Amino acid sequence: MSQRFRTASLKIALFSLLVPHVAALAATEAPSDWIFLPDTEHEQAMQLDGATWTSGTDVYRMRLTRIDDDARQSYLERVIGFRTDPFAAPETAQETYVSFLFELENIGDQVLVYNPLKTWLITNKKEIQSPLGVPDLSFAYRVSGREFPTAYERVAKALLFDSREVAAGRMLHGLLVFRNVKAGTKRVQIDVQLSLGNGDHLTVTAPYKRPKPDKKKRKKQS
Repeated sequence: MSQRFRTASLKIALFSLLVPHVAALAATEAPSDWIFLPDTEHEQAMQLDGATWTSGTDVYRMRLTRIDDDARQSYLERVIGFRTDPFAAPETAQETYVSFLFELENIGDQVLVYNPLKTWLITNKKEIQSPLGVPDLSFAYRVSGREFPTAYERVAKALLFDSREVAAGRMLHGLLVFRNVKAGTKRVQIDVQLSLGNGDHLTVTAPYKRPKPDKKKRKKQS
């Protein structure tokens, strides 16, 4: 058995152990403070499977799921090996974050490229955000005159804020974390663009909308 074959077999075994845990996190429902619901009527929306947006061709399979703070912390603990979450820590309690679990599987024969500069959270007010990373957190701490704990740097392993290549037969998964949107926002969408091996670009969209108030319920309360 060649060294290359043994290495590939080991990587496949490791993925088979991790993927069930990732799938369990993806099944987590969004928290009650996330007021937006998936907008399945959006003309560019991906397919919705439960609470998970899905997309796929003969080249890739993709899943995007909104997760709550507990699921994010559990994911971080599983990936980095210890329990810490700078997005929920007391030092950053004045800010609220929105988290998504992103999974990308390359089932084609060419390299796929994920680029965070082509991944956005966009609101109906034309506010645009890119995924947050350790540099963003560190900068926020320094601006407010606080020290950024060294241990927090390890969360970089779980965050998708830098460019990644996904080789044929491989899988990429990680967290997309954004700052929560402003009050009064009615629509939000997550756009993710992939670069395909033939040079083409593919953009998928996960749209959300604020639910309309229940007029009947409001009449009963009044």
